[in-house]
Amino acid sequence: MGGAAWRVATRSQMSVLPACGRLLAAWLLGAVMLAAAGCAGGPKPALPLPAASPAAGTVSPGTAATFTVGATTASTAGTGGANATESAGPAAAPTVSNVPSGTPPPGPTTITTPETTPAATASATDVPTPPPPPATPPPPVPLVPDSQGPPAAVGAGTWAQVTTQGGCLKVRISFEDDSLAIDCLPYRLLVFVDGARTISGSNIVHLAGRGYVHPEGLTPVDNPVERKVPFADRPHGIGSVAFTAPDGNVWTIGADGANAQQITGATPGQALGTFYSSMAWSPDGTKLLLRRESDSSHDVQIYEAGQTPRTIYPPEGIVAPVNPGVAAWSADSDHVLVTDYDQAGNACDRATNQYSVRSIDINTGTVIELFHGEGKGFVAGIAASPDGRSAGLLIGAVCDAISFAICLLALQPDAAYAVTAGQLRCPAGVTAGQVAWSPDGRYLAYTSRLQGRGDESALSSGLPLQILEPRAATHYPLAFPLSGDRNIIGVVWLADSRTLRIEEEVPRGLTDTELSNRVLRRITVDGSRFPISEIGVDRLTDLRVLLDPASVRGDYALARGARGELWLIALSQQDARWPLTDVATGATAWAH
Repeated sequence: MGGAAWRVATRSQMSVLPACGRLLAAWLLGAVMLAAAGCAGGPKPALPLPAASPAAGTVSPGTAATFTVGATTASTAGTGGANATESAGPAAAPTVSNVPSGTPPPGPTTITTPETTPAATASATDVPTPPPPPATPPPPVPLVPDSQGPPAAVGAGTWAQVTTQGGCLKVRISFEDDSLAIDCLPYRLLVFVDGARTISGSNIVHLAGRGYVHPEGLTPVDNPVERKVPFADRPHGIGSVAFTAPDGNVWTIGADGANAQQITGATPGQALGTFYSSMAWSPDGTKLLLRRESDSSHDVQIYEAGQTPRTIYPPEGIVAPVNPGVAAWSADSDHVLVTDYDQAGNACDRATNQYSVRSIDINTGTVIELFHGEGKGFVAGIAASPDGRSAGLLIGAVCDAISFAICLLALQPDAAYAVTAGQLRCPAGVTAGQVAWSPDGRYLAYTSRLQGRGDESALSSGLPLQILEPRAATHYPLAFPLSGDRNIIGVVWLADSRTLRIEEEVPRGLTDTELSNRVLRRITVDGSRFPISEIGVDRLTDLRVLLDPASVRGDYALARGARGELWLIALSQQDARWPLTDVATGATAWAH
């Protein structure tokens, strides 16, 4: 404006000018604006008004605001806020310089405001700035980094190639150097190392299905038939996996291998020597059931995301002695079934036991006794049917039992079969290792015994998969292994309640001089589809699939490696796998 420095008083200051002062200021402002317009030869925009301080009636960017100055009202449109009217309160009067009293100013005039007046410092910078956007969370990182090729040294869980040029690699029946040599492996043969140890300062490794050798004749390599999926290419958002670590505490991790979190033992209050022996996710996948044990007590806990585990049994304030045993979810995710014994100590050490099966409402703490009785053995497991009608109890005779009698506990009456709620039926001749309910609750499939990794050469083979229909308590064989030297050792149902996946394996012998022959097949309960073999021995040499209801989701399953570490493998004809942990794990469970 002709080089003049303009400083305009705030409306709060002008509102308290004497009447004559306000008239003079208004006259001056109008005169100067007209003069400026005339000098430029055309209309000029109105003099910019100062921005309002963000007090009551805050002004938002981009809208017009109205300010009352004495009897004069002015509007602005700019970076202010929502339409608002602000009446100025008392303030110090501005100082008018170079204006003779009672006469118009002869030229450009400066209206100054005392620098010490807070209102005079109002500017566009006083408009409240929006809060900064929330910080972007760091990208998920897998617990086990993506594979960068074979390991540097031969050890348990590695594939290797024989590199003894000009000779062969001697294989012995045991780890002693003077033990019987049973084979001589040729150059470039691919082998898998499933164990390693140091004897008298000398390193010895065990080759799966072959025997013991010195690792100097081996070079680590990748198995060409296996595909380790990098983290970026894995399916994400496929649930959480819970597992116990070597120290007995519980961790959770995403099934893609990221977001590992310790949920027990990370805060003060947990007694030394406490460990978690079993776990199970609720049917809705939101809560984790834990069985905590110590030298002096057992209890049952619930863990929910973002919270610390809480004990639901024994309930607080209970007077009667309680000795909790195994526990399992009911079908509704709001109740837990728990066994309780009349005596302390290990129930499996007693020939007979008096025990109860109780239902606990995890929201209210209400405890209802469903059954009380006495019988031989102990309750080794509970599996509640998805339809809420019954629960299967696995009754073991000794602590290291590998087969169990199945008893059916009615949770609801069934008049068609003269069954009352709380009735326990134990069909004769039914012995099981692993059990799996069909999703509709119509069938209970079971293997004949558990199959481990010790010497099982003296145990029976050719054991089939069997079906128990719980309402009538009848049972029959469903599928036999492909040959009489193997057993069906694992079973899970698909969502259609008609299709099953089964795993069969040749029992391990004393010397383990042959590769374990394991096959995963898909069959139907009614025989309407031809069996399909999904995975064969070449992909199962280094991983043992955990084919049970707690370890399979869709076309993926948890598996355990040679060091006890946890993996996830695709149950399909094309290999895909990735590691979840790099340490040995105990109990595991995969949430829906």
